Amino acid sequence: MESPKYNGYQDFEWAVKLNRFILNLIGLWPKTVQNSRQRLMCNFRVLVILLSLTLGLLIPSIHSLTRIFGDIILMLDNLQYTLPLISCLIRIVIFWWKKEAIIPVVNMIAEDWLKVKSAQDRSVMIKRARSARIIITFAFCIMGTGVFYLIVLPIFGISMRDTTNITDPGRLIPLQTYYIYDVTNSPQYELTYISQSIYIIVGMMSYSGIDNFLGLLVFHICGQLEILKNRLSSFDKCVNSHEIRICIIRHMQIDTSPETTFDMNSSKYTAYRDFKWAVKLNRFTLDFIGLWPKTAQNPRQKLMCNFRALVAFLTISFGVLIPSIHSFIRIYGDVMLMIDNLQFTLPATSCAARIMIFWWKKEAIIPIIDMIAEDWGKSKNVQERNIMIRRAQTARIIITCAYCIMGVACLFVIILPIFGVSTRLTPNITDPGKFSIYPAN
Repeated sequence: MESPKYNGYQDFEWAVKLNRFILNLIGLWPKTVQNSRQRLMCNFRVLVILLSLTLGLLIPSIHSLTRIFGDIILMLDNLQYTLPLISCLIRIVIFWWKKEAIIPVVNMIAEDWLKVKSAQDRSVMIKRARSARIIITFAFCIMGTGVFYLIVLPIFGISMRDTTNITDPGRLIPLQTYYIYDVTNSPQYELTYISQSIYIIVGMMSYSGIDNFLGLLVFHICGQLEILKNRLSSFDKCVNSHEIRICIIRHMQIDTSPETTFDMNSSKYTAYRDFKWAVKLNRFTLDFIGLWPKTAQNPRQKLMCNFRALVAFLTISFGVLIPSIHSFIRIYGDVMLMIDNLQFTLPATSCAARIMIFWWKKEAIIPIIDMIAEDWGKSKNVQERNIMIRRAQTARIIITCAYCIMGVACLFVIILPIFGVSTRLTPNITDPGKFSIYPAN
């Protein structure tokens, strides 16, 4: 193996090592070369993990939830583990289902690392890969903290859960679950505790491993775009026609706008309508708060979009987040009131952070919108159009379900308190005499 190739292979191993460790452990790492036995063993590991999490944690947790249904506090104590577990299982199933489609992505990453690069290109890729490694390292730290609080502390009789629960046995176990056998007797208690601990660790690794793989992919693409930008900035110095051709091809893939893509003849007009149909629901929400990445904007339009995004951010921060944090400080120490507060404070914090990051990186998303528009606008046969329509239909169904969930949330959080009905823990020292939507002070 030649030195540049060997260095490239070392860099690739360094970049994907942490992600591959987790996904390979649970059988989800998309390997390019596998014989039948290796593929069978990977699928077997995934199946074992799915069945273990489902039968060992999810079904007992849902069983416990049905028995405490109606007690809001106990339901919140249950759902803070049950919902992430359901999300984890969905991620595993979808990633397992689409693993073959991810293999070309891993091949692309490996090819980019292995090909001969300049020192500047390599430093850019190293910088982006280091960011991905820092994120997954923090994920490992968070997993360790979670293991400490969920698994280690109950061994010494300390639990972060609401243990005054009709479904809890006399002895502490990590999660609120209800089994058909007596957990308090030995060795059932020890076996249940050990199995739950293993399932929790595997669930954490699956949950964070899949997310961090997507982070690895995003940072790698960011690095490639930065390399392309550097090459285009020194375009006048290129003397190699092959390099010029590569730059032009990559530039055309990411820098074609919808305005130049859609000519308003018959077939193009149909493609234009398809594109509008595919992004309409997403664009409605983002355009309303000024975050839709538009290609062509005059200074006044850009100012108005930034103004709407700023108003949305300040409204959430000063109208929801800061009063909720103030309330949280006043009730600190009461676990039930803190849980009641955090179910609104944490989503508000996440929402404000998302708005800020999306607003900050909005210009970088414009080429992605242009690429989507180009894909819809170019000539396609009937089969290709049907595939794109089917995928867009799936995305529309997801966002429609999201709108329905928003409507249900508005009913419970906004409408019901008007009639004196609240789903929150209202005997709260920071609550006023009349119902408010969220705990704030």
